[in-house]
Amino acid sequence: MNTLLITLLAFAQRPAPPVKSHNVAIDNEHVRVIDAMNVPGQKSRLHKHDVNRVMVHLDAGTMRIAHQDGRVDDIKFKAGDVRLDPAGGMHTSENTGGADFHIVEIELKKPGGASAPKGEAILENSQVRVVKRRLEPGKRLGIGGPPAVSVVLLPGGKSRIRWGEPDRSGPAPQDVVFVEIKSAAR
Repeated sequence: MNTLLITLLAFAQRPAPPVKSHNVAIDNEHVRVIDAMNVPGQKSRLHKHDVNRVMVHLDAGTMRIAHQDGRVDDIKFKAGDVRLDPAGGMHTSENTGGADFHIVEIELKKPGGASAPKGEAILENSQVRVVKRRLEPGKRLGIGGPPAVSVVLLPGGKSRIRWGEPDRSGPAPQDVVFVEIKSAAR
């Protein structure tokens, strides 16, 4: 009986296995797309990003970025927000809110290229043009131009991610974030 109790106590004191917080959804010559989930209090190790990223927030939340030089940035975002996160120095990131949040991170592997803008961009620079639209079932964005990452925003902080035109299956209209990769111009 004592041996069983000691064994149970030993297992109870072991830390919980780490939660898998991200999956690579797409990795090609132009982009690496990470589907990331962050739980409250989750803090990353010290790291840096060598490339610019487009961040598509699927949930509302708050995040603290603590830079190695002592600077701290507190970031608040809503579900559906899109922002550019430039390459930068060493830092940690932490979910400082009270709920899980889900982010699609699109790492831009190449410098910019040429593109003829069509439609209204919510974010544009030499690397990307980002368009957010509400699509009816069976409709296409019809943007043309270079290949892109499509993120269909689904209820409950979920998404469908693909390289190219979005998968628009389902009976209801859906919001789509379309990230045109200018370095992939044909």
